[in-house]
Amino acid sequence: MSDAPLSWQYRPTTQSYYINSVATSARAERVVTGTFFHSYSEARRPTLSDSTGRFGTYLLGGQGDLIWKDEFDGYEGVYWVAITPAADFVASCGWYSNSPYQGFVFIYDGSSGERLVSFTGTSSRVSICAFAPSGGALVAGGAQVFSFRRGSGGFDSTPLIVPLPVIDPTRADAVQGLAVDVTGSLIAVGTVQGNIFLIDTSQGSGNIVAQFHCGASVHSLAMDWVGSSFIAGASGGQVYYFNVAQFRASGQPTWTQTLPNAASVYGVAMNMDGNLASAVGNVDSAGVLGVLAIGATSGQWNWTAATLHNPNSTSMSGDGGLITVADGHPDGTPGAFYLFNADNPTALWRYDTDNMSWPMQISSSGNAAVAGSDNGNVYCFAPLRVF
Repeated sequence: MSDAPLSWQYRPTTQSYYINSVATSARAERVVTGTFFHSYSEARRPTLSDSTGRFGTYLLGGQGDLIWKDEFDGYEGVYWVAITPAADFVASCGWYSNSPYQGFVFIYDGSSGERLVSFTGTSSRVSICAFAPSGGALVAGGAQVFSFRRGSGGFDSTPLIVPLPVIDPTRADAVQGLAVDVTGSLIAVGTVQGNIFLIDTSQGSGNIVAQFHCGASVHSLAMDWVGSSFIAGASGGQVYYFNVAQFRASGQPTWTQTLPNAASVYGVAMNMDGNLASAVGNVDSAGVLGVLAIGATSGQWNWTAATLHNPNSTSMSGDGGLITVADGHPDGTPGAFYLFNADNPTALWRYDTDNMSWPMQISSSGNAAVAGSDNGNVYCFAPLRVF
């Protein structure tokens, strides 16, 4: 195993905050991250008495230099970030306030850092956001689904809001996984209750055109570039594959595979063509990565590989050639970042961290990977490929 090519490291604040999300432009010329804190246990963060503080969204250059930042005094802070492939727009979401409770979605001009949209019109955390690769929409999810369309006058300041149908009235539901096609009109979401909804906004309203209940919490979704298919990973260890046209007609997945030995699937990724995927899941206190060949009527695991700790996320370069994994759980225990070739179960390298690490994203070009840890640091590994 080779040494990890750590290019740079950045720490947004001296506070003991988490880096829960990172995102990169297509060639990693720009990297966005945010600071987040939840008081899981005061013993683990003795300098912080509660979950309030000064949190922010940070845009970094290709050498780890700070381009701009937007900070606010609030509650828990930035849970998720997103950036367009060309880095012309940036977004973040999370908790904004606990008096009263408000979640938020912010959309920024990627060059200046000007806040173009400042939405706090929800009383719950917004847990995930994603741009359509075209930049034509920003979609976010919490207790509802929010779609901010971009027209000639810019992004909508007030989103199209799609309520989640009430499937189980005895407990709250919320979006945990989200994927959007290149146009921003087709949205797939997965929820805490184990519901998978397909939403079509092409006619200006949020129509749920298909839904499936898998019976286990859905943690992650990934969609191909054009929106013809997507996959979802669930707590039962299953990976569900949906051909979109078939899902619209039947309300059922096209096929299902179980990640070998995994008690749950926490992260999935898919290449742009939609013919290869990766999935990570828990195996006791360790984990497993699986690479899945996608066929029209079935899927097959090409290989699996063990991870040292419970894995939290996986990502894949646009062509499917390189795969990343971030692992570690619970907070206060070690984690690691990994890089794999898609055709080989032996990691190219592993980089160990002194705390669990949730996000790692490879650029679509595959030239760099960015990552974040509960130790408060952002990392960039490059070059992974030389063009």
